[in-house]
Amino acid sequence: MVFNGDFTGNRIPLAQSAGNKNHPLLLADRVGRIVETRARVPENELNGLLTAMLAYRNRIPHDEALLRKFETHYDSFGKRRDISSKNPVLKTDAGFLLTIGMLNLLYQSAPYERISRLKDAEIFPGDVGPAAVETVRTVNVDLSKLRWQSTGLYAPAGRLVSFTIAPGDAKAVMLRVGAHSDVLFPLDDRYRKQLNRWPDLSRTTVLDGAETIVASPHGGLIYFEKIGKPENRTARIKVHGAVEAPYFRLGKTDTRKWNSKIRHYDAPWGELAGDRIILTLPAATIRKIDNPEKILRYWDRVLSFYPQLQQEPPKNYEERFVTDVQPKIGYMHAGYPIVIRMDVSDFTAGVALNPADRTDLYKAGSWGHFHELGHNCQRGEWTFDGTTEVTVNLFTLYAMEKMHGIIPAEHPWHKEGWVKLKKYVAKGSPFEEWKKDPQLALTTYILLQKEFGWEAFKRVFASYQKLSAGEKPKTDQEKRDLWVILFSRVVERDLGPYYTKIGMPVSAGALNEAKRYPRWMPASL
Repeated sequence: MVFNGDFTGNRIPLAQSAGNKNHPLLLADRVGRIVETRARVPENELNGLLTAMLAYRNRIPHDEALLRKFETHYDSFGKRRDISSKNPVLKTDAGFLLTIGMLNLLYQSAPYERISRLKDAEIFPGDVGPAAVETVRTVNVDLSKLRWQSTGLYAPAGRLVSFTIAPGDAKAVMLRVGAHSDVLFPLDDRYRKQLNRWPDLSRTTVLDGAETIVASPHGGLIYFEKIGKPENRTARIKVHGAVEAPYFRLGKTDTRKWNSKIRHYDAPWGELAGDRIILTLPAATIRKIDNPEKILRYWDRVLSFYPQLQQEPPKNYEERFVTDVQPKIGYMHAGYPIVIRMDVSDFTAGVALNPADRTDLYKAGSWGHFHELGHNCQRGEWTFDGTTEVTVNLFTLYAMEKMHGIIPAEHPWHKEGWVKLKKYVAKGSPFEEWKKDPQLALTTYILLQKEFGWEAFKRVFASYQKLSAGEKPKTDQEKRDLWVILFSRVVERDLGPYYTKIGMPVSAGALNEAKRYPRWMPASL
């Protein structure tokens, strides 16, 4: 079977070999038969099908008959459609998982007027409330900034929202509906054993004409993003059909108006925006916040310390924390945005204690949040095998000290790590063990910080900024060698014996390079 046709824009021609088992229409036929017969599907085949569906997002033409078919399949699952942590979709629910995947794929290419609200939207991300009123608003988009730009507007699930842009700005701006950009397919045995929400909530499209009309089956906060290189100008976009969402911009929004009106806007999500941070929070948290300036100034101050240590210019966009019922990896994960679980939403906003240890954010900070911010500052040149979860915590410790006066050498993690280090050295410093134990490895960095201070790390990181592309290390051996050479050069001490003591494989050339300086070894070792 061969399908022919020319499709413009972001859709692909369907002239492909019938031997491609994941051709979109063959894929739909295979999935349809599995769903109809309730056939069992091996896990690797299931994930292969789900992955193939994601690969075809926005790349197939609309097929009305196929869409109706899978909408019928979806409706046949009844209450199973109420996806949540209490009613999850398990890996054994192959028929339902494949129906979700195919419906997700088909809605991506369906005409806007054909999109309808899906039932699970009322659970997550939630429906707009009865007091929400459609609005018409013109939004100024700063084309000199990278990443998402918040609007304070929300697209209700299944409803049409139009965007009008000047012809000269067409194709310069990307529209995004939905802050929850983690895609949860395929499932796995470690992080995503089940679905606690729809797997693909955030949708994007290029504003490529005078008017663009969109609809999302789940709805979401509305964002704009510059496409391509930054430009020193502003685009004006008129939005019609969205509703007001709670949105506080530090230095612009009046706190009295926030408390009396804005935080009560009847959208399920809202945002607090500072100079360096944006918090995306559920309405239940938003409405508890009486002093948005306080929490934003706290997080802005936290973020001010990361480029200090990193020795790089501040980013020209804000970092983001987005709360989600199911991050794609772990309890929190770095990236853009940083995704955190819903149970720390109130804590992140400073209106509740940390659910893990009952500490106050303003008094004790948050290792988890500081840690994920640190991941966004890591650089591969000085992060070698075994240190991904180690060098990140240099930033965690730095922020903890600057914000809360917690000295790295006095941190509980170091005290425990020091006991490990002594035992590790006593048995000959097996480096494979060092690489597998972030607490042990971090202790060896803290000893450097204790002796030489943070200024040494700043100067080392600054040294990396001066390297040309050809000078940057590529292999793990090159990374370890350069770290020892640069740190020795900055502190004017031979660190070779120290790294030999802790078992790190350093080349003879690097050790010889460090020997030009006086030998150094911590007295405690």
